[in-house]
Amino acid sequence: MLEKDILRLERALGTLVDPGARRDAVWASAAAVSVAFRTMDAPARRQALAGLLLRGARELLLVPQLLRCLGDADGEVRSTAAALLWSTAAETGLGPFAADAVDPFLAALDDQERRVRVSAVGALGVIPYDDLGTLDRVIDRLGRLDVGRGDRRAAAVAIRALRNLLEQIPASQGPGGSC
Repeated sequence: MLEKDILRLERALGTLVDPGARRDAVWASAAAVSVAFRTMDAPARRQALAGLLLRGARELLLVPQLLRCLGDADGEVRSTAAALLWSTAAETGLGPFAADAVDPFLAALDDQERRVRVSAVGALGVIPYDDLGTLDRVIDRLGRLDVGRGDRRAAAVAIRALRNLLEQIPASQGPGGSC
């Protein structure tokens, strides 16, 4: 990546986390970041994602690109993208991208990297589900999740996620409801 490309990316990343930025500038910056991600090698993607994470970027416009990063060959890229997605989901519910995020998050539950799996569980637990079939599928998968012995943080995240998901079940559908 050339120095001018790095500077352009830095400006775009800065705009994404600037609360006073104009909406059109945010859209343009998100597009620039998405284009840059497609041309970067793994170390550059890692660095750009770390910059987003450190700056607290929670921009919905980045969600599609971050979801693609969950399939990256580099574990650090996947891990950082998953952490960004979880924090964005916790803050925004992922808005119009929530339904599209479910399958990539479910696939991430089988990732080799523990941090990817934990972030995917956390994100699945904070997304609002309009479709009861999808909610049931997510609850079923998380209920069968093996977090590993001694991993208290992963277990705590899974328990919290399941509690949040169970609260989304309508009273008439959940335990104790009418038959």
